[in-house]
Amino acid sequence: MTRQDTIRPLLLATAMTLGAEAVYLVVWGLLLFPEGSIAAKFAWAAICGLGMGMTIGGLTLVMVSGRLEGGRAFIWSVAIFSLVGVICTLLCATLDAKLALFGGPKWQGLFLVSGILPAIFAGFFYAWSLWRPAGRLFLLRFGL
Repeated sequence: MTRQDTIRPLLLATAMTLGAEAVYLVVWGLLLFPEGSIAAKFAWAAICGLGMGMTIGGLTLVMVSGRLEGGRAFIWSVAIFSLVGVICTLLCATLDAKLALFGGPKWQGLFLVSGILPAIFAGFFYAWSLWRPAGRLFLLRFGL
């Protein structure tokens, strides 16, 4: 396993989760529910994005990279990304029900759906990018 093979899952997962959290921050935290502390919302989004990305990338390195190949690597990567994303969505929905920074108490169903579905779809993109030749070529365009 090369150095790039080690770094790729961590960087890709972190970039994807930080990007998703940035979208949630803008849509849920600034546009739909602008009341409340912007600093707290930003801190929440940054910490969640980094934590999810590093967890997903780390689990991929420990459980998949260098151990599994082909379809098994793909399926396990989808499962890791999706499971972490779903768990984090449930955790965030529970926290936001108390803190009310992102509209969770008012729109809990939509809050859950807008976290769970993207986590599952993103899991497929993550796995495709890591384990399919076209996905690896796509990542190489960005230096990954």
